[in-house]
Amino acid sequence: EAVDQPKPGIDHCGIAVDSNNQPYVVYVRHTPDPMRPYLKTYEEDEGWVERPLGKAIAENWPDWGFLGCRVSMSEEDVLCLLITLVPKEHPEANWNPGVWGRPAFWLRDFPEINRIVWLESRDGGQTFTAKEIVPHLPDKGTLLPHLEQPTGFNPISGRLPGFLYIEGLSRYTEEGEVIDNKVYYCEFGE
Repeated sequence: EAVDQPKPGIDHCGIAVDSNNQPYVVYVRHTPDPMRPYLKTYEEDEGWVERPLGKAIAENWPDWGFLGCRVSMSEEDVLCLLITLVPKEHPEANWNPGVWGRPAFWLRDFPEINRIVWLESRDGGQTFTAKEIVPHLPDKGTLLPHLEQPTGFNPISGRLPGFLYIEGLSRYTEEGEVIDNKVYYCEFGE
C-alpha cells in the first residue's frame, strides 16, 4: 500500500430520513481538495441532488472548513447537523498526501483548533440557520461530537436532538499518563 498517495478521503457522516421517507446523506471529501462537504437527497425526477451545505458553511464561518458532522432529523422534520470545523489555513496542515495516506490524520495533534457548530434546515436542506452552540476556546479541543438520533419507535424527547462532546486532548497517552477529558451533554431549550 502506497503511503505517499492520499486515499480517497471520503468520510461518511450519516443519513437522516424525514417523515415522508426522504433520505438526506451527508459526507465529506478531503481529496483532491480538503474539507468539501456534501448534502444529497434523492428526488424522484432528478435522482441524487446536492443541497447547498458548503455555501451555508462558507457564509457563516468563512475562514473555517468542514471536517465532519453528525446528522439527525427531529420529529418536526428539522434536519440537524452537528458539525466539526477546522481552520482552512494552518501551518502544520498535511491534507495531501496526509499521514499514512489519511488526509485528516494530521489533525489529531491539534485538537485545540476544532470547533463545533450547528446548522439546521426546515426546508429539506434548501436553506440553513446557523447557531454557535459550543464556545470556541482556542486553548482546548472540542472533540468527538455525537448527536441524538431517533431509533425505531423512540422519538427524540426534546424539540431538537441533544448532543455530547468532549473537551480536551485527542492523542495517544504518554507512558503512565491518564488523559482526563471533560464530557458535556447539551439540550436545546424550548
